[in-house]
Amino acid sequence: MKRLVVLSLSLTLLAGCATTDNLSKYWPRSHDSDLATMFVDAKISIDDLDCKESFGWDEATHFTRRMSEYAVFRQDPQADNAKSTLENLKKARLAQNVSSCDRYLNVVKLRLEVIAKSWGTR
Repeated sequence: MKRLVVLSLSLTLLAGCATTDNLSKYWPRSHDSDLATMFVDAKISIDDLDCKESFGWDEATHFTRRMSEYAVFRQDPQADNAKSTLENLKKARLAQNVSSCDRYLNVVKLRLEVIAKSWGTR
């Protein structure tokens, strides 16, 4: 019986360590002024976009891509969200009609709000 208890505790500890390592990528990170600057640049350029106009899209895509790539490089917990923001921005730009573009652009803005809430508390 004692061996069974020791074995189960050992397995629990080993599984716990693996889970902790996997979850460590989601722990809050320290403030990164470069990442904050990239976020602000991307947010400003995206806020200025209009689906009826063709200007501003290159700038917004550039700033969002920089933010996304840097978040991935830094292994930031919001890296997946930043990558999805870039993908949705590209979909908005390639949309065939204004209503589809507006929907994708709204998703991009919601994703930026999530990033802002995560990064704003650092």
